[in-house]
Amino acid sequence: DISLEPERALCRVSEFVYFALEMEYKKVGIAFCVDLFEQTTILARVLARFFEVFSVCCRVGKTYVDSLLVYPDSGINDFDVDSAPCNPVGQAEILNRFGSDINIIAGLCVGMDCIFAEVSQAPATALFVKDKMLANNPVAAVYSDFYLEEIARQGFGRNR
Repeated sequence: DISLEPERALCRVSEFVYFALEMEYKKVGIAFCVDLFEQTTILARVLARFFEVFSVCCRVGKTYVDSLLVYPDSGINDFDVDSAPCNPVGQAEILNRFGSDINIIAGLCVGMDCIFAEVSQAPATALFVKDKMLANNPVAAVYSDFYLEEIARQGFGRNR
C-alpha cells in the first residue's frame, strides 16, 4: 500500500503508476476533457511506458469513435469540439469495450465524472481535476477567504 510508505513522497501520477503496477493492471483508460488535451497527451505518453493506454475525449460521439481516441504520438483528428456535447456514458462504454483494467478521470466536469464512474466497468480515479478559476487546483478554494465568502454569499439559491 503506497499510503503506508512514509519515506516515499510521490506526486499523484507516480502513485497511480505504482498502484497500477502493483495491481498488475495492463490496460489503462483515460476519460478526459478536451480542455485538458495537452496535459492528457503528456500523461498518455508517460503511462505508455508501463501500460497499454486508451484515451477518450469528452466529446466522443460527435464524429467517428476512432478519430476521438488518443494514442501516444498520434493526436486527435479534426473534429468540431465547440458544437459537440460531453458524453461521459460514451467515454465509459468505449473504455469498457477496450477492457481497461482501471480508468483515469482527467478533468471531467462535476457530475460528468460521476456519470462516467457509474458506467465504467473498471475502477476509476481522478488524476486531473479541472478548475477554471483556480488553475486546476480546486483545493485552493478552502484556503482562500475570498472564495469561501463568495460561496457563502451566493448561497446557490438556498436559504441557509
